Amino acid sequence: MVRMIECASVGELIDALGGTGAVARLIGVVPGSVSNWRAADRIPARWYFRFSSEGRDRGIQIPERLFQEVSAA
Repeated sequence: MVRMIECASVGELIDALGGTGAVARLIGVVPGSVSNWRAADRIPARWYFRFSSEGRDRGIQIPERLFQEVSAA
């Protein structure tokens, strides 16, 4: 049985996936974007499925509450 760990914050999630640079490379964004997500403790909702898939592969449970809809300005 695989033990799943649950990330309580965006920072914990980023660290569990290897850090800011690793996450940026993983999903194809600049590290500054990942740093901003960490600071806000929220990731844009459009990334949920990418993160949840990667988390599942690594035994990381990722709560939906870490993701938010981005409102159009």
